[in-house]
Amino acid sequence: MQRPDLIPVVDTLIVELSLLGELFNEEFGALKRQDIDLIETLQTKKEALLEQLADERVAQALQTITADENPDPQLLERWHVLQEICRLNIDAQKKNEILITRKLLVLREAIQAIRRPSGQESVQLYNRLGKLGPARG
Repeated sequence: MQRPDLIPVVDTLIVELSLLGELFNEEFGALKRQDIDLIETLQTKKEALLEQLADERVAQALQTITADENPDPQLLERWHVLQEICRLNIDAQKKNEILITRKLLVLREAIQAIRRPSGQESVQLYNRLGKLGPARG
């Protein structure tokens, strides 16, 4: 792939990766609200976008850019923008992953609490003096 051909490819990558970043941000909001329908819709959009990004032309362009010892200044500028967008997307994806992990942990703990046999069959209540009264059961 020639250098002049790379600028439109990188511009397309910038647009697609920016869109991916927007999807990550929307996903974070949907995760916080626990909006399963929106999460599924966003997942479908992310998958389609990631398939586009996995195109062989993209890989060839990236290899050409990184192998070029004298990159075009316009191309180099776009490359730096592309790298920054990638960094922001990685951060956004990690933020979503942390939120999902925390929600799963809370869910697992709740399930364990429900399944855990109670070692105490009776309930203890506080009396008027603020001390534990006799067990009721």
